[in-house]
Formats: sequence, C-alpha cells, structure tokens
Amino acid sequence: MSQFFELHYHLPEDPARLFDVAQGLAGRRSILKRGGTVKVKPFTETCRRLLFQCIAFAVLTALAAVLVWALHAKLKVLFFLCLVMSLVTFWTYQAGRMGYRKSWTQFREGNRPDGTVTFTASGIREWNASDHTERFTWEQWDCCIISREVIVLTFHQPMLVLLPYTQESESTVVQALNAFGKQDTIYKV
Repeated sequence: MSQFFELHYHLPEDPARLFDVAQGLAGRRSILKRGGTVKVKPFTETCRRLLFQCIAFAVLTALAAVLVWALHAKLKVLFFLCLVMSLVTFWTYQAGRMGYRKSWTQFREGNRPDGTVTFTASGIREWNASDHTERFTWEQWDCCIISREVIVLTFHQPMLVLLPYTQESESTVVQALNAFGKQDTIYKV
C-alpha cells in the first residue's frame, strides 16, 4: 500500500481576499527561492504600486516634453527614456491586471467552498464540491508557501492551489511534502 496524505479544507464564504493574498505570494516565490524574504501582500497592492509608477513616469514624460520644447536642449534622451519607462510600466500593469482577472474568474467558476487535497507518490490531486478535479505530478511541482492566512501550493505551469491556514492543514502539508522528499521546497513567511 502506498503512502498518501489527505487534507479537507473549507474556503471562507467570500474567498476574494484569500485568493488575492495567494496570488501575491505566488508572484513573489522567485524571491523566496533565492533566499530572500517577502511580506504578505495582496496582489492588487502590487498592481496599485505599478499604476502609481506608471503615472509618475507619465508626469515625467510630460515634464521632459515641455523642457525639450521650451529649451531645445539635449533633453530628448530624457524624454525618450521617460516615455519608454511609462509604456513598459503601463504594459506590465495591464498584463498583471488582466492575468489576475482571468485567474480569479477561473477560480470562482471552478471552485466550491469544500474540497480535498490528496498527496500521493505520483503527485497531488485536488477535488472540490463542484466535482472539479485537478491532478498534478511531482514533475510539475514548484513550491509551497505557508503564511498565517493561506497555504499556497504552486506548480511550474501557471496554476496554484490555495488552502486556508489552520494548524492541521500546515502540519498535514509539511508531513506530506517531507514524506515525498520535497522538504526543501517549503517556505514560511
């Protein structure tokens, strides 16, 4: 008989905040994997910061345009750099926001409040009350991020499984990942 671990979970009535925090943590996993530390921040806060940067670069671009027009100096390089940074930042903001909306829509449509995550030697299976089942192999596995609000299981393909944090869910996930040799992929924030 092969070893397996099973964890039942119940999402809150409105999981939007939990999903937002899980997306924010999943987006910072590369920092954790390099040995850095991160704060638990919702993804929408990161998008908001990008929007403010975009506005700042747009203001700088307008200021540089006025200076170039008024002074006819060699400020054309400044104008061009501000314009490029404004466009790049806006594109990054738009891509992040659209990706977040798409993920949130898929999550809402495909998940119900109650579900089960099963860890086996072949991989991880998530099942929820809407009879939506996802199967992931250990080759697809990326990492596990544990915070005081949510536990995020991430995979190399753009997919994540989120679990509300409880002491039982943390211990089950940690035991399962240790049993299958994935203890070096657990990050606590």
